[in-house]
Amino acid sequence: MKALWKRGLRYRKHVKGLTGTPDIVFAGKKVAIFCDSEFWHGKDWTIRKNDFKSIKNFGMRKFKGTLKKIRK
Repeated sequence: MKALWKRGLRYRKHVKGLTGTPDIVFAGKKVAIFCDSEFWHGKDWTIRKNDFKSIKNFGMRKFKGTLKKIRK
């Protein structure tokens, strides 16, 4: 996102009024970008769960909440 902004590409993050809540929105161009966050969706969780260091409590809560949402 920082690289886009540095190049003068102005966007909005996490626009809630759009279906699916895209990560990046270029409203003037009518373009929405969804970033694939495999980590937060559980890919290789048994291996990657030890990647948390300084944000261990936050990360575990966030991951468990995401899994609960996608498994409904």
